[in-house]
Amino acid sequence: MSDPGQKTEGGALYRHPYPSPDLAARYPFVAHEHQRVDDRTMRDRAESFRASADRRRSVRMFSSDPVPRDLIEAAVVSDMVEGVVAANRLDSRGADTVRAALWVAVDGPALAA
Repeated sequence: MSDPGQKTEGGALYRHPYPSPDLAARYPFVAHEHQRVDDRTMRDRAESFRASADRRRSVRMFSSDPVPRDLIEAAVVSDMVEGVVAANRLDSRGADTVRAALWVAVDGPALAA
């Protein structure tokens, strides 16, 4: 018999309240507010993006300037988090849940040392 303060969703076990007040305070929910734009604006934005993408090129030259370690670590951790999402083929809801949980784990005091 399960605890009434728990629920199973997509095979994962959550304790109520979820998210915890601490998690909700650190990562507040931001509702997406869709704003429909007219067709002309969408075409202009698409053309602007295509033009920007067409100007991009691979860079074969590298700077000798040092890169701060915290930036390297942030890039590696971000890639690892997205790797977990991709490897598990998570839908957007599952991916958001996993990302939040992984970032909480990564931002923990043990890694700050």
